[in-house]
Amino acid sequence: VLLDNFIAATEQHKLQQEIKIRAANRKPGGAIDPLLENLSTTIDTEKELEGTIGLIWNLIDEDANGSVSYEEVREGLLKLNTTPRIRLTEDDFGGITENFALCSNDRKVSRAA
Repeated sequence: VLLDNFIAATEQHKLQQEIKIRAANRKPGGAIDPLLENLSTTIDTEKELEGTIGLIWNLIDEDANGSVSYEEVREGLLKLNTTPRIRLTEDDFGGITENFALCSNDRKVSRAA
């Protein structure tokens, strides 16, 4: 039991460190910073992070077709209870999608990306 607790605590620490490193590597003032800050302070395990990201994806992908457009992402992020509110611009979406490189020809991102 002691070893299991130690392993769980180590995994939690590694996950929190990874989130902090990713946050530090982002450009200042990133549009989704409020969401990332919330995730970094409330998520304890990788499984919990994956589950939360899945819930957010489902909220954003309203038509459940497996891909999301800029408009869907913008509207979905506005529904999240973040402070400050996330007001995503098309330029922000371009930055998040690596200048739309992660998008299909119709500028949609699939969950697999």
